[in-house]
Amino acid sequence: MIGHQTKGRSVSSTTRFIAVAFALVVAAGVSSAASCSSTPQESTSPSPQASTSAATDLVIACATGPKSATLSLVSMTGEKTDLVTSDGAEIDEIAVSPSGAYIAYNERFRDMNADWDYGSRLMIYNVASGKTAAYFTSPFMSQVPEGNIMAWAVGDRAWVSDSEMIVVAYTYRPLDPFSNGDLVLCNVDTDKCEPLSGSSGDLTGTAPSVSADGSRLAFVTYGPAGSEEVDDTLNLYDFKDKSIRTVAAKRRGTPEAYEQFANPLLSPDGTMIFTEQTGSDVGFQITVYNVDGTKRFSSDTLLAANDAAWGPSGSGLIAFTGSADVDTPKSGIQFYDAKANHIEDPTWTLGHANALAWSPDGKWLAYTEPGGNNDLGDDLHLVNADRTSDTVLLTGASSPSFGVITAQ
Repeated sequence: MIGHQTKGRSVSSTTRFIAVAFALVVAAGVSSAASCSSTPQESTSPSPQASTSAATDLVIACATGPKSATLSLVSMTGEKTDLVTSDGAEIDEIAVSPSGAYIAYNERFRDMNADWDYGSRLMIYNVASGKTAAYFTSPFMSQVPEGNIMAWAVGDRAWVSDSEMIVVAYTYRPLDPFSNGDLVLCNVDTDKCEPLSGSSGDLTGTAPSVSADGSRLAFVTYGPAGSEEVDDTLNLYDFKDKSIRTVAAKRRGTPEAYEQFANPLLSPDGTMIFTEQTGSDVGFQITVYNVDGTKRFSSDTLLAANDAAWGPSGSGLIAFTGSADVDTPKSGIQFYDAKANHIEDPTWTLGHANALAWSPDGKWLAYTEPGGNNDLGDDLHLVNADRTSDTVLLTGASSPSFGVITAQ
């Protein structure tokens, strides 16, 4: 293990797993900045030193501690290993690279005197060296490292390969939650970031999701905010020929209505896209599209959708949460089986279940929900594949992301 360990509430296990859980999806991405190369600045935050022995384990990476300011690993037996603590920033959007060599996360800064009170930058933690590097600089930081790309905020991201990720970078000040950012491709081995280009120029959008083989990218673009209606477009990008296909396009009734294609998730095999419709003007439902634009499945059984995560490649299973009763909101984890093309009955009734993450082998599902002590934050739960066991692994954790990590 790396660094200092503390024992949490444990769960019995005969396997040598460590859970890395705090990004919504197994293959989540790291954030990158604008439209040119950058030289990341090394963080001065203390990092654990690597030992001479190495062991490969399945782990959960998450944000822990006061204000979620610490990046930690949590084992399947409840042991917590702190990796690095930010300098006053909240850590979120954690995503472990496919090989487990890197952990990407956001450092989010708040300026209560600003019109738009959040700024953020992308951080990459190198598991082998125990060092972190900053790829974007927020103007809300008290000290701005020299040479970094300036971005008002870093949004969603998705790993494309072991060393590359797509990042949404806002090089302007986004005053609207429905804002397109620059889609940037960052290489964490060469420390270079460049715009993702299509057949007609550099791409903008939000909510990137990548197939398991790194060949396809799903993302959403917002049209200009009009006085009455706003266009939402679900897109599919091919990394090989740089072609872009419109999978679906819909209009929201008002600019303030929630999204038609919230939280799009491309299936691991790149053939389906899971989406959520999350506002009163468009209805609360989920829709699964084939990439040719045909609807594979649609359900309006939820009053509000929350998080979702595809299982590993080949399983055809996606877990998602959503409120079942608007008066007494509870989020039941449900499962959509793409092979059978139906939704199973809700498995649990929970109090606002948040982030979900599958283990790469499909044997475990991690999720978070508010615990009994609000000061400590969410509880991290671990569920086995047949859903017969649900264990609280840790209190005070957020943003889960499973991955295989080689501890040095």
